[in-house]
Amino acid sequence: MQMSRVSRPVRARTHLECIVRKARPIDLQRIWTFGKRHREFAVSKAIRFYEKKELMEWIRNPTNNIVLLAELTSGKLIGFLYCKIMSCHWAVVDNLLVDRGFRRKSIATKLVRVCESLLLERHIDYVSLSAHCFDRGTHRFLRGQGFKPTRRFIWMEKFL
Repeated sequence: MQMSRVSRPVRARTHLECIVRKARPIDLQRIWTFGKRHREFAVSKAIRFYEKKELMEWIRNPTNNIVLLAELTSGKLIGFLYCKIMSCHWAVVDNLLVDRGFRRKSIATKLVRVCESLLLERHIDYVSLSAHCFDRGTHRFLRGQGFKPTRRFIWMEKFL
């Protein structure tokens, strides 16, 4: 590792061989286990990750949803992206996560690029997402992907 002037290690970016592909019904358990394992997915104490039946609904309905996986060539699941098609020109990236040990290796960039390509194939030209307001690392990453901050929101929930 290189050392900077202030004697802090500089992380080298390493590109990792991984495959980004659309999720299939057979991937359901792996995705659900991956999501439950990562606290970053939780939006509240009550909602830790999606329900299995939601995931299956999204995977089986690719017209309205994009569910992508990033896997090592060995098949290990290391990343996930879920995008909801909202209208004929707008989509929302609901979740994007790369396993902590595989971050800063261009995996999230690959997930975003594949998602963008699939959206452009459908002539969808506007995509939005929400990022935790205190997660500056994610903000830097998203700015590097061309996203721009607009407004801040607070997640509110109510169960009926």
